[in-house]
Formats: sequence, C-alpha cells, structure tokens
Amino acid sequence: MLRLRPLGTLLTIALVSLSACGPSMSGGAEASSQVSTAGGTAITVRNNLTVPTVLTILLVSSGGVRNRIGLVPGGETRTLHYGSGGAGTYRLAATTAAGEALLSDTFTLSGSDQITWDLRSNIITNSR
Repeated sequence: MLRLRPLGTLLTIALVSLSACGPSMSGGAEASSQVSTAGGTAITVRNNLTVPTVLTILLVSSGGVRNRIGLVPGGETRTLHYGSGGAGTYRLAATTAAGEALLSDTFTLSGSDQITWDLRSNIITNSR
C-alpha cells in the first residue's frame, strides 16, 4: 500500500523518535544497526515512480530507529547495503525533496537477505 505523508508529519515522527532516544540516538540505538557500503543485507530500490524524483531511502526498525541508507535518483535502480547485525522487523521509507514520504509494508530481516523494493507497486520481495 502506497502512503504519502507531508514532510511535517514525517518530521514530527522523526522528532518524537529522536526525543525518545535522547543522547543515545547517535551511539546506543544505531550502534547495533550500522549502515555499511558492502556486505550484510542488499536492498535494491527501483525508483520507477511516474514523476521522477530523487529519494532518500531509510530503513526503519520496529522500534522507530531510522537509518539513512542512501539516495536513489528518479528513474534509476540502486542497490544499497545495510550492515550485519540487524535481524528484526523493518519498513523502508523514501522521502522526497517536496516533503512526501513513501512507506513500505513491514518485512523481516534475518541476516544476509536480498531485499527488492519496487516503488510504483510498493512491493517488497526478500530473496534469502
């Protein structure tokens, strides 16, 4: 299901998440879920939206910790990597410069998964 949310809503969610984590946001919460450029989980994002736009891709844990994993230009497909040690339930979020957010359905990571997110259909596939 494709969901668009204004930037204000997204920022409110982010600020609430940040305030709940306090100072540990940069060290504690993200230390166990580090982003890397190789290894771990490969996340392929197909930015095939009708209106091409650059998207910032975030991996959001079930606890609300948001990890920025990269940018995907309009009309392109990019493979981004999420470091090891991140087994759990997640969602992907794509934010636009215009202030909208696209959210995926939840999915489970268990190790060296290969995730593909097709933005137009908002379908997540996991090849283990």
